[in-house]
Amino acid sequence: ALRRSGNENMLGLVILILRSILTDLQVTPTNLDE
Repeated sequence: ALRRSGNENMLGLVILILRSILTDLQVTPTNLDE
């Protein structure tokens, strides 16, 4: 059970990191266009 919850926590962190990266990628193009 502890091992499973640990994996879920890792997944949550990965999702948060991916979201931050995606937002950065969406914002950078506008800055490059300027």
